[in-house]
Formats: sequence, C-alpha cells, structure tokens
Amino acid sequence: MINVMLAKLVEEPFDSQDWIFEPKLDGERAVAIIDRDKISMVSRNQKEIAFRYPEIISDLKKAIRVKQATLDGEICVLDKNGIPRFQLLQNRIGLENEKDIIEKAKEFPAIYFIFDILKADGKNLEKLSLLERKKILNEKIKSVGHIKVVDFIEKKGKAFFAAAKKTGLEGIIAKRKNSFYLEGSRTDEWQKIKATNSQEVVIAGYTKGQGSRAGRFGALILGLYKGNDLVFVGHTGTGFNEKMLGEIYKKLKKIEVNVSPFKEKPKLKNPHFVRPELVAQIKFAEWTADNKMRVPVFLGFRDDKKPKECRFEK
Repeated sequence: MINVMLAKLVEEPFDSQDWIFEPKLDGERAVAIIDRDKISMVSRNQKEIAFRYPEIISDLKKAIRVKQATLDGEICVLDKNGIPRFQLLQNRIGLENEKDIIEKAKEFPAIYFIFDILKADGKNLEKLSLLERKKILNEKIKSVGHIKVVDFIEKKGKAFFAAAKKTGLEGIIAKRKNSFYLEGSRTDEWQKIKATNSQEVVIAGYTKGQGSRAGRFGALILGLYKGNDLVFVGHTGTGFNEKMLGEIYKKLKKIEVNVSPFKEKPKLKNPHFVRPELVAQIKFAEWTADNKMRVPVFLGFRDDKKPKECRFEK
C-alpha cells in the first residue's frame, strides 16, 4: 500500500532558485506499480483501477525501460485545447463493464501524466532528492501515446503561474528541489497554487426538486470536515444534465437518513440528509467570510478520495 505525498495550499505564486514548478493537473491521482509484464494502478483510496484505463496500460508497457518500478502521476482527460478537465474524466470514473470501458476509452481517451518515480528495479528512491528522482524518471520512462512524463521549469514560478492561468490550467505545483518523497504526508515541501477555485466536498444531502425537477433533487448540500465535525459550506443546483439528475437522485435515495450529519444543521427549506459517503468535485467563485462557497458548480463524483479527506484547506 502506498499513500501518496500531498501538497499544501498556498495563496500566491513565487520565484525561487530552490524550487521547481509543474502544472497542476485536473484529474485522478494514481500510483502505477510495474512488475515485469504485470501492471497495477491504484487510486488514492487504494482501489485497483488499471482495468478502467486499457489505453494507459497498453502504452505504459511501451514506455518503460525498467523491469520493476513504482510511479506517481495523474490520470486526465483533455479538452479540445489539450487542457485536463475533470468533467471529462467523469465519463471514465466508476466504470465497471468492459464494453462501456472500451467505448468510453475511444470517446474520452485518458492520459497518464507521470511526475515522480518512487522505486526502480528493487531500489527505493524516496530518500533521493526530487531532482535526482526526476533524472531517473526521464531515464526509465519515455513519453509515448497515452503516457506523458511531466515537464517542469525552475525558479520562475510567477511567470509560470501567469501562463497556466492564461491557458486555463487549474494552477501550478511548486516542489522544493531537494525534497524527499514523504508517503502519506501533506507537507510544505510541495505547495499548490490554484488559478481556479475547486474543492472536493462531501455530499451531505439534497433539497427537493421543484418545477422541471419535480420528482428529483433541486440542489446538493455540501460539507467539509473540521476535526471530526462536518460543516455546511453551501449547496449547488448547477452542473447537471437531465440524465445526471435522475441517476444522482437514485444514489441519494439509497443512502437517505433522518438525522443531519452536520454538527450545526444548515438553515435550508426542507433539507433531506444522506449518509456522508459520496465525494464530489466542486468549482466555485470564492470563499465568503463565513466559510461558504460562492456560486458552487458540480463537476462530478470522485471515487478516489474518502469523505474524511474532504477538509478545509484555506
């Protein structure tokens, strides 16, 4: 089991000769474990997902120049401009049926962006510096097809952030050049600077649909954990098509409960609560002074993160 290293959220980009800068990728974190002809791919919550991305596994076999390796990266689906979009990846997440997987792989092909190597041919590389690991990564893995080794720049974080924002990327990741790989740690040795506001949240309930949404839901009720307490952070009724409204409503009804999961019950008209089991990706304009998301929009569900991982970062 591998618990990935995580970046801390910071507000502003910066320049430094001691840091490198990479694009922040809007996708699903995944660790690839290669053992000769066998390739496993594991999500952050330790689910095996290799079967879901056959195009990645096929090309990873062509990309490797090593018999054994453990790689860290992000699975993404790109829009027509070549920018990763989680909404597009949503078409691949959760698929189980082989026929559906093959069809969606053609319509929404995924790319595995690799940014770190933790092991190679029996050697643990986690205590090497980041730049040493990057050098080995480029020696052992080549970019081919649905496999891309992530490029980086040095020193100029401010300019890189401006370029990322202009092109529509989610933001940038800053990494200290001499940092070790610290499994399961959220450390300031890696820092993320967001160009757009997005957040994983817990779905805690829904409001009843009215008018054209009668018989379904109107909005999803959103929460984040603070300690062991779930805190209300807003509700969203946008980001859904007609098909999604019905499918999501069925999911919600299966886990509906009579008791609020929040420490303090939100002031909403006739809320319906659910067990806090579902995690969704939300984009929003900004945080309000009372810690609510302004203009939140649903992007899709995540099955790679646990509800208790959804916490305030700001």
